[in-house]
Amino acid sequence: MDRRGVKTMLIVLLAVTDILLLGLWAVRELRAKAHRDEAARLLISALSDAGLTASAESISNQSGRVLEFIRNPQSESAAALSILGECAAEDMGGGITQYRSALGYANFRDRGEFEIVLFQPRVLNEGEIGTLAQRMGLGTADATALERGEHGYTLLRYGEALPVWGEQAVFLTDGEGRLIGVEGKWLIGDSYASAETQSRTSGWALLSLAYARSDAGMPACALKEMSLGYLAESSSSGIMRLVPCWRINLTSDAGDESPTYVNAVTGEIAAL
Repeated sequence: MDRRGVKTMLIVLLAVTDILLLGLWAVRELRAKAHRDEAARLLISALSDAGLTASAESISNQSGRVLEFIRNPQSESAAALSILGECAAEDMGGGITQYRSALGYANFRDRGEFEIVLFQPRVLNEGEIGTLAQRMGLGTADATALERGEHGYTLLRYGEALPVWGEQAVFLTDGEGRLIGVEGKWLIGDSYASAETQSRTSGWALLSLAYARSDAGMPACALKEMSLGYLAESSSSGIMRLVPCWRINLTSDAGDESPTYVNAVTGEIAAL
């Protein structure tokens, strides 16, 4: 056989091998999908028996790891500086750091809670408040949104991989629409992956919730949607932990219920 014939044969053999490998991959994927579909069917059936109706589309497949959060004094100082100008810092004890100037004061606490009080109201429009929020380090323009409310503007974070539930900053205004302070919960610092176990599956969280509702004699309900975020928890070591937590929206005959938060590590119902 000449060289050209050998080359042709090798090309054919490689093509056949690729086809066989592709076929094996397709068979494996079909089997995996069949297993996933069967698992979803069994989960939906178990949830139904416990009084919670769900569809495969409404059950999330997100996952996350426990994080450790460390407050950043420099970032907190910069946030206070941006709204109060030059100010002095004082450790008030109990995890509270206060910054004070002639314009007002700011208290930053563990778990991300803070409040800033202005001694004199400040006239700012919505755009200027958004700019102030960015100068304070409260997210970026493309990852936050201001919502006008009765008592001012609420800054919410969105577009993050996993949000921290309950995180928001409220820019308080007086009766004339002037800024008088800022308060809320916003994690200003750095997060690091923990060595702790990764979050359990959404099916496990739903079963935990369904059985808890059933044991409490609560009415049957249906799953509208669920998503994974973080819940801030203080630890005995003083380092804050960000624990994966499911936000689960249910509806019943009485209408939509308030979101329920389920710790994705322990399965316990969590309170914000």
